Amino acid sequence: MAHDNDYPHNEMITADYLEENIYPDDSPALVILHDATKESVRPHWHRGLEIAYCFEGGAQWTIDSTISETSAGRITMISPYAIHSATVGTSGYRRYSGVSITYNNDIVERSYPYADRALLDFDSPQATDDDRRRLTDLVVEVAQWYRQPGTLRTLKLNALLYDILFLVYSRFVTGVQRPEFVRNGRHVFVQIIGFIEDHYTEPITAQDVAERFGYSREHFSRLFKSATGMGFKRFLTDLRLQDAASRIRRSTVPIGDIVEETGFPDSRSLAVAFEKRYGMTPSAYRRTQGDRTPDA
Repeated sequence: MAHDNDYPHNEMITADYLEENIYPDDSPALVILHDATKESVRPHWHRGLEIAYCFEGGAQWTIDSTISETSAGRITMISPYAIHSATVGTSGYRRYSGVSITYNNDIVERSYPYADRALLDFDSPQATDDDRRRLTDLVVEVAQWYRQPGTLRTLKLNALLYDILFLVYSRFVTGVQRPEFVRNGRHVFVQIIGFIEDHYTEPITAQDVAERFGYSREHFSRLFKSATGMGFKRFLTDLRLQDAASRIRRSTVPIGDIVEETGFPDSRSLAVAFEKRYGMTPSAYRRTQGDRTPDA
């Protein structure tokens, strides 16, 4: 079981943000039990589906520029190639315990060749509440069997892991990946999104990113909108805004400090973004959330 920052698998992230997991030889997935008081997992991706389940505490996830929070009893589903990161043990949560299941697509594609092309979502409209309960039960059962000794452990674990795969790909698919993100998993835009999610709290510009990856600003802007469906400025602002809103909801940190922590150039920029998205100022938004005092 891993504790705090003692996660050797997260040290194996390449320059293009690929996490090179060491998968077990006798299983289609890497199962990890997590138990931490504070940890930040930097942005990364892999070709296989990942499912995370929280037993206790909570975490903040960033998945392809969308920031969300998860708490006890909730599944987070991460599509293949999705750039994602997580922070646990942040204000409001004393600790985090959970399980993550990361599938080895080299094994999965032998049975289902198009597994890495799917976009997946736990809230898929195709899935029923019974499907979600069934998936949650299977993931919890994986964690329980992972702790068990005995010669039948691997057999049972693999049966559960394949049951999860069948349920996910039959009920939780919401679309297909953009081709820009699927070409052998090495397309440059996977690297670009990873770079932005790693550095959005810094004063980066479209020109900075374009130069880093060898594009003119104009060509970069066209390619970026084609790959993501939005312009660079909106993508960056949305990422910063979601982070700011999360911090405002979950802490009593002064708004001015949050401006600096999330990469907004000044308080006015944050206020304008909040007015556009939420129809109110950051201070008013905090009041609508009620008084929240972070745990020590």
